[in-house]
Amino acid sequence: MRRGSNTTAKKAILQNASGDDEIDRRILQQRNGTFASTQAGLEFEQQFWQGKKGPELEGIGCGKATFSSPWIPSRYPSPSETRIVIEAGEGGPGNGSIRLIGPRGYWPGPPKFADASFLVPFAHIEQVIALPYVMDYKSNPRAGGFPFVLIPSATIGSFPLRRFPRFISFACPQRADISLSALKRALNEQLARFHKAVIDLTLDSCICSKAVVKMSQTDKQPLAEGSLYFLETGILFLAPSTRMNLYLPRTSLLVVATVVIRDKAQRVDANAEIPVVAFDLYLPGNTAANDLNSPLWFCRLPFRYLEAVQAYFEAREAQVKRLEQIHNDYVNGDFKN
Repeated sequence: MRRGSNTTAKKAILQNASGDDEIDRRILQQRNGTFASTQAGLEFEQQFWQGKKGPELEGIGCGKATFSSPWIPSRYPSPSETRIVIEAGEGGPGNGSIRLIGPRGYWPGPPKFADASFLVPFAHIEQVIALPYVMDYKSNPRAGGFPFVLIPSATIGSFPLRRFPRFISFACPQRADISLSALKRALNEQLARFHKAVIDLTLDSCICSKAVVKMSQTDKQPLAEGSLYFLETGILFLAPSTRMNLYLPRTSLLVVATVVIRDKAQRVDANAEIPVVAFDLYLPGNTAANDLNSPLWFCRLPFRYLEAVQAYFEAREAQVKRLEQIHNDYVNGDFKN
């Protein structure tokens, strides 16, 4: 891709991300009854439908509720709290949907109908990941829990250039009124039709590291900073901004490079960090991602992960390039000039 278009895409991503707070503030305000306000609200609620209308989504919002939660901590789509209802649909496993309720008082009118409601068909869910318990979910020790990340199919690939949809994120607290095992069981009953299951990192381990994502090795401003997970099914990058989350399925990782950076004396410091570069991303049907046809640089991984990361990609039949660079001006993850 030409440098100019690469830079344009990067600016679009950063500008969209920087405007998220204002967009969310406006769209989460109570609907005022005008046509424009109603349309904005419906666009927000229907962001997980992949452009389809309700009648086109078989089983959505129908069937027996196989799981229902109380109000629990949430980051997205409700920025503070949500209720989770898993509905079985009418055509057997996989035909159902997840109903995410909240924020409260989103629509004008009677309280019974005022809360926002997001319906997510299981057919539109790429992966569900359960993460280890955290004490400070939502920066509130009393709101700790097991974070869940639901990845809508329309979000796989590069950082989105459009506003919606985004990753769904909430936490399952350790409380008497909600069961982690019951939530996972209800999710797995629906995911089984698609040969999927909850990726449970509360039980299984994976390579995990703090990392930043860049579009060029020498970029001074990264696209995002967060945590990088090397899952059985692909790479997951989670950032504080819901806009900057990223999932690359294993089928998209065709060519990968690991870069060992040495100083002018050919040394690698014990605390050195390694960039991992994903090339030739195969992202079927994701036109927003294809517009960003550029390698992604995952930087600041500890050097001790080098062999494990190389083995991870080789096991997934990716072409792994083992690169080395020598720089006089390279100091632990950053270039001086």
